[in-house]
Order: sequence, then C-alpha cells, then structure tokens
Amino acid sequence: MKGLKLIFLSLSLVTAARLQGQQRPEERMPLVERTTNVMDFGYETGAITLDFEGTCLLPEAHGEATVERKRDHIEIDGEFDNLQDATRFGPEYLTFVIWGISPEGRPTNLGEVIPNGTKTRLNVTSELHAFGLIVTAEPYFAVSQPNDKVVLESVVKPDTLGKIEKIETKYELLPRGIYTLNAPARLKAIVRDQSTPLDLYEARNAVWIAVWAGAHKEATFAKAQRLLQTAEAYHASSAGTEKVSLNAREAVRTAENARLLALNRKSENSVAQASAELAEVVSPVSLLPDECDRGETKKSPE
Repeated sequence: MKGLKLIFLSLSLVTAARLQGQQRPEERMPLVERTTNVMDFGYETGAITLDFEGTCLLPEAHGEATVERKRDHIEIDGEFDNLQDATRFGPEYLTFVIWGISPEGRPTNLGEVIPNGTKTRLNVTSELHAFGLIVTAEPYFAVSQPNDKVVLESVVKPDTLGKIEKIETKYELLPRGIYTLNAPARLKAIVRDQSTPLDLYEARNAVWIAVWAGAHKEATFAKAQRLLQTAEAYHASSAGTEKVSLNAREAVRTAENARLLALNRKSENSVAQASAELAEVVSPVSLLPDECDRGETKKSPE
C-alpha cells in the first residue's frame, strides 16, 4: 500500500475561526480512515456483553466488557487479556486510551487503559447512547484524537445481535509520526523505571511533544512546565505518589492544550506553508508500509 501522507491540523477540541476562503488543515490533508461497528444501547436493552478482538497490531489481545445503561450515562466495565506495553509501538507511546466512536464517526476519549500484567481492568462511562469502542496506543492519556495504532476493537456477540441495533460507521485517525514531526532524528524508546510513576513519564512526554509542535511560545505552555517541575520535585523528595500524579496529570492536560493552540495558530498563519514544511520533514515516514490495513483507507482532500 501507499505510505501514509502527513497531516497538519487543528483538532476539534480547539475553537478556531476559519480563515475566509481557506479550508482548515484537516479538510485539506489526508487522515487515516477506518470502519467500526456502532451499537445502539437503548433504554430497553439492559446489560449487554461485548467482546474485544485484537487487531493485527496486537492479535493476541482480547477482552470482554459489560455495557449497561444507567439513568444519565452508560457504564462500561470490562477486562482485557494480553494488553502489552505500549512502548512496543514506537518511542512516543506510553499508554492506551479507550475511545467511543459515535454513529457520525466522532471519537470521544473515555479514559486511560493501563496494562497490569496479563489482566487489565476497565471501568469507564459514556454519555453517548450509541457507540463503538476501540483502544489505541497513545503518548499520554489526554490526547484529543485517536491515532492509527488501534490495538483492540469491540464486536457484538452473536447471541446479542437481536437485542441491539448495529451499524457500520467510518471514523478518522491521525497517521503515524504526527507527534514526533520535529523530534530529534534518533528518538529512543522510553525505558521505564518502576519507581517512577507512569503519570510522570506521561507528563514529560506531553511537554516534549508540545515543544516539538512549537507550543513553547504559548503562555499555557509555561504553566505545563511549572506543573511538571512541581511533580518532579515531589517525586525527588519522596513526597508521595498522590502529589506527584496530581501535578503530573494536570501538566499533561495543560501541555496538550498548549500543543493544540500552537497547531491551530500555525494553521491560521499559513496552512499552505506549514503543509509543505511538514511534508519535507516527514517524507521518510510517509514511505513506510502500513502496519495494519484491516478496514483502513487513506482519506484524501477533496
């Protein structure tokens, strides 16, 4: 298959004015398009059990989840087997995120999934009443849009097909290399020290990725730096995991906001110029063969 092309985009969580007569970056450049099954969990369905199957990126992974509608939300409680370390998928990856995909193909970050040996527990909620579920490897928990490292997908058990409505929908993923466009040429995989909380590693990762996106010029980025410094100080002084994690996770959220602001600002300044620069930077990445093409297509600009 053809290699993935690069995109440069402002993500949906950032409110941005559209330049007159000019498309937003996500409308101009190709994303990775994939299909999944969306299930409608209506008021009369009761508790439904879904299976999870590993994709070709992690075929040995599998799982099961019970989906039950509560008064004002849907609760998802499940367990995954053989969910391995996310660092195997690239130097920028540290964790996993589970996403709800709406019938319109919009992804919602439902929460972080942290491997715990061979068994990984999951308990999240969704305000959507109809969705499909996917799990992706990500650089940190607060990402705004899934990337193409899809490792698990929900499937409907044969004995439940008559209880819920199932439709196939298309959704979009960020291509490989999007977080490391301007990173050092020889980026090394993160080797975790078990005495250091995962939250702190994710905070460091989020701050570096924000820097590579040009977010160091954003006022919000300075706050992310301060939060990371505070988390590092608490860790160095053995002040306790709770204090470290509280500041580290807020640093991740703040760094991601700064990254999105930087991407949006660049797209407003010059979409065409940014596209050319990114294409030049990542041309070697775009020539790599796709790792997993089950249900994937490349969406080109119209």
